[in-house]
Amino acid sequence: TELPTPQDGVEACGDDPWFADPQVRLALRDGVEVAHSKYKILVGNPSEEISRICPSNGFELKAGAVLRLGGHHLGGYGEADVTYAYRQLSRALHPDKNPDNPDAGAAFRRLSEAQGELKQTLEAARALTKRLAAPFRFSSVGEEELKRPQEALFAESTRLVAAVVALCTDGKVSDSAKQRANACLRLPSERGGGAWASPAASPDDFITAWMSQPDLLSALADPAVRNAYDS
Repeated sequence: TELPTPQDGVEACGDDPWFADPQVRLALRDGVEVAHSKYKILVGNPSEEISRICPSNGFELKAGAVLRLGGHHLGGYGEADVTYAYRQLSRALHPDKNPDNPDAGAAFRRLSEAQGELKQTLEAARALTKRLAAPFRFSSVGEEELKRPQEALFAESTRLVAAVVALCTDGKVSDSAKQRANACLRLPSERGGGAWASPAASPDDFITAWMSQPDLLSALADPAVRNAYDS
């Protein structure tokens, strides 16, 4: 699936193709699928891998770095990807295969911990993606996208910020941009988006509520959003 050509002069209001067009989202998802189909974990020398996971300076790698997942070359990962990465690395780094390396046990434990951490963060990322998408009239997040949720989470968090900024009266925002953003956010907060989900009466009321409550800002500051950005 090919992405459409960029549209010059189109403001980001939450209804732009990258956010809302199912074909664009499908193309992005296809790109992640292709990247994973070509990706093979090449396990290096066991002693070097052990030193990488348990460096002598005491620095602790994040779970994604331990299992070599994430990064722009992949664009996201799911449970099957985590399991594959763990299997490939654990076979080479098992303490029984490295009896002369005193750090082998610690590296193997860190592998197991990283696998569990990443699988837990996947559920958190899926829940947050649905929550951030909730305020929109046309939410395009489906179960297939949530298989590897990082890209969808980044899209939905950026989409919400774009809509909020378009409604904000600070700076130069055209009336048409405000109308488009306001139209995107017509969904009652009772549907799960939080108190900031939709304007109470007008865009100005929405901005006032958004600026006075930490709910939305806390959601956007969630580690899962940063992880999605890094992916």
